Amino acid sequence: MTHAPRILDRLRAGIAIDIGTAWTRMHSPSTGELAEPTLQAVNDITGEVLAWGRAAVAQLTRSGSAVTLERPVQAGVVADFAALHFILGELLGRAGYRRGLLRPLVAVSMAPVMTTVELAALRDACRRAAGADVRFVLATRAAAIGSDMAIDVGTGRMVVQAGAGATCATLFSGGYEVITRCARFGAESIDSAVEEYLRREHQIWVGAESIRVAKERYATIRAPGPEEPFTLRGMDLATNLPRSVAVPRAVLREAALPVVQRLLDLVGETLAGTPPELAGDLLENGIVLTGGLARLDGLAEAVAAFTGCPVRVAEAPELATLRGLSRLTGAVATGSLVPAQAGQL
Repeated sequence: MTHAPRILDRLRAGIAIDIGTAWTRMHSPSTGELAEPTLQAVNDITGEVLAWGRAAVAQLTRSGSAVTLERPVQAGVVADFAALHFILGELLGRAGYRRGLLRPLVAVSMAPVMTTVELAALRDACRRAAGADVRFVLATRAAAIGSDMAIDVGTGRMVVQAGAGATCATLFSGGYEVITRCARFGAESIDSAVEEYLRREHQIWVGAESIRVAKERYATIRAPGPEEPFTLRGMDLATNLPRSVAVPRAVLREAALPVVQRLLDLVGETLAGTPPELAGDLLENGIVLTGGLARLDGLAEAVAAFTGCPVRVAEAPELATLRGLSRLTGAVATGSLVPAQAGQL
């Protein structure tokens, strides 16, 4: 089923924006794909937002204690809409956005975990930054499309989007979301557990970026093998001097296992609400994992063992939502959208 596009839509460029807990990503014809940390640097005295993304980290380095780094998105939901307006303005400026007759179509992801009030605030912030031509897409729909899932066919297919702050599982059939289950946890839960371990057991403060890199390089939930400690550098909490510490890989596994169990519980809840005939389809069509947590070593095998379904990790899983949004902005111009419903372009 297709929808005829408006004539002007055929001539408009598309800008796709995925605002996540850890990363904000954008795709536009002028910039291609770009990503910035979802961070803002705030002056402690005036409350002024000085910069965002990588520039915010640079501000912290230059200004020291006079600046605080804040996360305007928490657990997958925008917590600071003034900051969101600032970030959107910066992104649209990079993309060369101009208001006018043929201004670009802007597609923004929205997390299914959002409440009605949170969604209304998101819509208001986005439209103040980009005008009326902002379209909102459920992040799981965009992730499914960006991972090449054929969601418009009449059989059941499931995508699990596991990001930094929120995890959602959605079953699609015939282009519709049949059932979605979400919870506010994700990859950052692992980071927080490791940070707490280091403070408690080694009295050392290690930066979030160092922990994230170590997690991506060394974390696994597979059965432990020979111990291979890795080194983290940080600041001694007692002396305020630099120090390094050797950390067993088992620490990462112990931090990851509770998060994986919550993900499996979420998938189980989704399957429990799925019509039997569509659940049976998953034995053939399988489940697709997207989002940064999908890269966790052993996760796909754990989901497959739990569900009995084939499981694959999307190519570049952290980019699946952005790439789905980008494809959907092109679909507006060609009239090749799936059946219209809430949360779709």
